[in-house]
Amino acid sequence: RGKIRANEDLLIDFIGLVIPFELYCNEAYNFQIESHAIRTRQCDLFRQLRHVVTSGREALFQATYPVVAEEYFEYADLFASVADYNNPHQRPYVLVEGGSGYGHWTFSAHRLLMQKFNFTGRNSNNLPHPARYLLIDVIDSLAPAIENLAKLNGNPHYFFHVGFMASSSYSGTGTEVLSPELLERARSNIKIYSEDWGVGPPKNRSKGKIPISLRALFQLYNLPSIVDLVDLDIQRAEYAVLDDHTVAFLSTCVKRIHIGTHLANTYELTPPITKRFISHGWSLVWEFDHGHRVPTPYGPVHFGDGVLSFVNNHLIGV
Repeated sequence: RGKIRANEDLLIDFIGLVIPFELYCNEAYNFQIESHAIRTRQCDLFRQLRHVVTSGREALFQATYPVVAEEYFEYADLFASVADYNNPHQRPYVLVEGGSGYGHWTFSAHRLLMQKFNFTGRNSNNLPHPARYLLIDVIDSLAPAIENLAKLNGNPHYFFHVGFMASSSYSGTGTEVLSPELLERARSNIKIYSEDWGVGPPKNRSKGKIPISLRALFQLYNLPSIVDLVDLDIQRAEYAVLDDHTVAFLSTCVKRIHIGTHLANTYELTPPITKRFISHGWSLVWEFDHGHRVPTPYGPVHFGDGVLSFVNNHLIGV
């Protein structure tokens, strides 16, 4: 289900996220049509209908059947985090999005909160405790797109941190976060992703900042004591960032985590991550390998990145 606002070239997706068509349907997703079928089907419908919608009007369309694709499981974790948030008078809803791009999951979460608590209008920060969001990416020129999306989706309170993420044991010398091979891949990805997002030629993306751990980020931005969801899509850095010290820290304050995995041999790399989380009292929710078509509870699905997610048993109901 979605809408088209033809006069503004805006797409309104199935949960109410308002987003420019060219941003939502950019080339970063087109080469993984099967993995991103939820998104690409909406984009295909938009392209078909944008030419027949009278300027200045909205067109509502309804897909004939739901699509289960890789992002379905990320939406499932996002929906679960909002569904579990039932005490707005006691604390804010908090989401941390690492490798945020334009902030798809941040502003999708805020739209879900607007629906759940029946907030409308341009400013939805009148929750008893306004939601808090932290977006982290290496591409600084995403900032205008993020600011525009915030204005289109209720003006939530957010921070945008530019820089790489590190493990908790990182000492600041710039070498021990990732192996040299993965660090070089991460830096080369800055150019690739900046072109994919259409945000101009690469600049000094990290602004000279040293990599920073999740613990340090939480402290730097003074995040509340409970974080509802951490969503990580950090292009292979997840294997270094999620060391035992970081998982132990997350276990004290994070209710859910969704991780995109990015290596073909994830069957060697994800078990240590899974073992760490389970040893600290988390339960596995989803685990699907990178680059394969695998069976799921909803039928076979092709995963371009891969999915790994957990729920923290210590913080259920908090």
